[in-house]
Amino acid sequence: MTSSFMKDNMILLRGIIALIFTAVATVVAISAVVSLPSNMAGISYLYIAAAIYVPLAYWMRGWGVVVGYVSCVILGILTTPLGIVGSLVWGLADASEALMPILAIYIFLIEPDFEPSPRGRIGFLLVAIITFLLVILSIVIPTFGNILLFASFTTGIAGIALVALFEKGKKRTNWIGFLIFGVLLASFASAIPGAFTFYLFNISSFDGAISAFYAWFVGDVIVLSSIGTILMLLSPYVKKTPIWSKSLF
Repeated sequence: MTSSFMKDNMILLRGIIALIFTAVATVVAISAVVSLPSNMAGISYLYIAAAIYVPLAYWMRGWGVVVGYVSCVILGILTTPLGIVGSLVWGLADASEALMPILAIYIFLIEPDFEPSPRGRIGFLLVAIITFLLVILSIVIPTFGNILLFASFTTGIAGIALVALFEKGKKRTNWIGFLIFGVLLASFASAIPGAFTFYLFNISSFDGAISAFYAWFVGDVIVLSSIGTILMLLSPYVKKTPIWSKSLF
């Protein structure tokens, strides 16, 4: 009885936490779309909200998917011509992004334990900072924008891979898993419905959707390999809070 009561209360508490994160992710998403818009309505070159619900998917499992989906639906309704029905479909983009870490945990048995060695912590932090600084420079110096953006994209991927290789045992496996599922596959899975929903609802041409896919994928990889990595370094501390869940919900 007591165990069941505690479990129900914990689900309720995590639901409230997820609601708060949904509000935060929505505000961050709208801010990103307004301040750094791409050529497609509702899509930002630097979608920082992705760095909220992907780590949440590692920490809170299914709640991360809920946060991603709901915040994306609201974003679609408020900032795109998709309407309610189109936005409900478009929400699958961020839901898919948050789903990738869950697949890593439950299907490929990659543990959500991201406590690196002291040297690894410094390495991952440096990679994240350099990646993000290159993005800032691409905005400040638009003449070299594409070059700096590409440098940021490759630095994030190669940097995480390189630092992870110097880790040992499960630490190495988990961080390589984060790069594959939490950065690359998450960004790819999200970019498909994120870009092609506009084509599906006759809002953009196929070429426009391809362009949007590229912007979405590259932007999310950069965000997740920089801000997302920094947040994943907080995992050992998150473990000690009600945010951390070993169950799907």
